Amino acid sequence: DESLQLINLGLDIVADSFYPFKISLSNIEFIFSEKDSLQVNKALEDEENNPFIEFYQGIIKDQILLYQPKIICISFTAPTQIIPAFTLLRMIKKHDSSILNIIGGNVVTRLKEFFTRDNVLSGYYDLIITGEGESKLPVICKSILDGENIKQPDINKYNFSPTNVSLVPTPNFDDLNLGDYFDIKPILPIFASRRCYWDKCTFCDIPFGYDVTHRARNAKNIVDEIEYLSKKYSVS
Repeated sequence: DESLQLINLGLDIVADSFYPFKISLSNIEFIFSEKDSLQVNKALEDEENNPFIEFYQGIIKDQILLYQPKIICISFTAPTQIIPAFTLLRMIKKHDSSILNIIGGNVVTRLKEFFTRDNVLSGYYDLIITGEGESKLPVICKSILDGENIKQPDINKYNFSPTNVSLVPTPNFDDLNLGDYFDIKPILPIFASRRCYWDKCTFCDIPFGYDVTHRARNAKNIVDEIEYLSKKYSVS
C-alpha cells in the first residue's frame, strides 16, 4: 500500500505539469475525448496538453533511428490508449513516411468499420489487423517485405483460421527489466484459453477482440510453459 501511494503521488506530480491531464496505474485522462476522432486528431499536435509528444521524442531517437524498421505494429486494447497510440503513429509517419504502420487490438477490432474507411486518422496507419494476430502478421509482413504492395482490401484474400493456441510460442520477456517492477519477484502472464466459452454477456468486450471461437490450451502445454518461464526468469 505504501509503494502504491508513492507511485500515485509521483504520477500526480508528473501529470500536474499538464493539468488537467491525469495518469494512474489504471487510467489516463486527457482534456480530449478519445470517443471523438476530431478531438483525437487535435490532441496529436497539442504539446501543451499531450505529454506523450515529448515522451515519444525519446522513443523515436532511441528506437526508430537506431533500428530503422520497415514495419511497425501497434496494438491497443483500451480506449484510453487511442490518443497515446495515434500520437506515436503520427510521429512515426512524420519521421519516415515510408515506414508501414499496422494497427490492431481489441479497439481496432471493435471499430473495424471506422478504421477500414477513410477517416481523419487514416493518414497515420497503412493496414489494420482484426482479431488475433499471431498467424496473420507473419504472413502479411513477409508479403510486404517480399515486395508486395498490400492494401487493406488485399487482407481478405488470406483465409486465416482461428489461432491454434497450443502452438502459440512462449512469450519472450528478455527485453524487459523485470527487476524494475514494484514486487518481491517478477510476475509473468500466462493464458490458458482464448475468448470465452460462455460468450453471451452483452456488457463484455472480450468476444470482439479475439477470433471466432473459444479455444483452450492442453494442460501439458500450460505446465511446460510455467516450468520454462520459472526457470528462465526465476519466477516462483
